Amino acid sequence: MANKEREAEIEDILKTYKTAEPVQLFLELFQLRRERHRDKLEDGENAEARGKSQECKSLIQLFD
Repeated sequence: MANKEREAEIEDILKTYKTAEPVQLFLELFQLRRERHRDKLEDGENAEARGKSQECKSLIQLFD
């Protein structure tokens, strides 16, 4: 199975758990960390930091 197919499969499975308390806590933690570091991560010159911030945002959006 290709990586993208497996990734899509995992995303679908995780979406079924989006109301579970541990998943909600995980999402809240990601959101809090992203908020705390958003300016530094997204506005800085460091492409790696911006990429990490964007990846974090993408993971959070899986559950919206």
